[in-house]
Amino acid sequence: LSNGTAPATWSITREAQLEHFQLLSEGTAKSVRAATFKRRRVIVKADRSSAHVHAFRGDKADAAAASVAAMHRSELRAELVYLEYLRGLPGVPDLLGGWVDGAGVTYVVEDAGTPIHVVHHDSRMKDVNKYMMLARRRPLGVARAILDCFRSFSEIGGFFLDDFAPHQFAFSGAPGSPRPPRGYLVDGPKGIAG
Repeated sequence: LSNGTAPATWSITREAQLEHFQLLSEGTAKSVRAATFKRRRVIVKADRSSAHVHAFRGDKADAAAASVAAMHRSELRAELVYLEYLRGLPGVPDLLGGWVDGAGVTYVVEDAGTPIHVVHHDSRMKDVNKYMMLARRRPLGVARAILDCFRSFSEIGGFFLDDFAPHQFAFSGAPGSPRPPRGYLVDGPKGIAG
């Protein structure tokens, strides 16, 4: 990323390749936006830890903010490792690319589908209802997708999810489709120290 070369599997290496941005969430660690790449919806995650440090200026607050920012940058980079290391496994969104600029690391993943839950009641609430309908109509398919997802990141990848929350998971699939539902962990887990 930083030396200008990108893995061969990456098709997106700069923001100018994307269009139609829509903010989905913004926290102290990262912002998450939807965008379009070649008529396909993608998710863009950007490091916001530098902005967090600049928001807190003054003595002890500076040191605390810098420490929190370093932790968030580390988590963001760990998510990149998770996405690349487990590329192609069930439950792992495809990492489509990324870049580094003055604001930090930004990376793009496939849109994994409908969230199981949103943190706040917002316009995506209708998407959560789609997930609930899928779970009611295809409970065994959804259960299998969840197990496949956990098997990928924990059993195969050796990662641990220490902040388990429904908004970290998404699903794709239609209630009446013959194709099995697919579940994804959309926030990267932590590595298990060996």
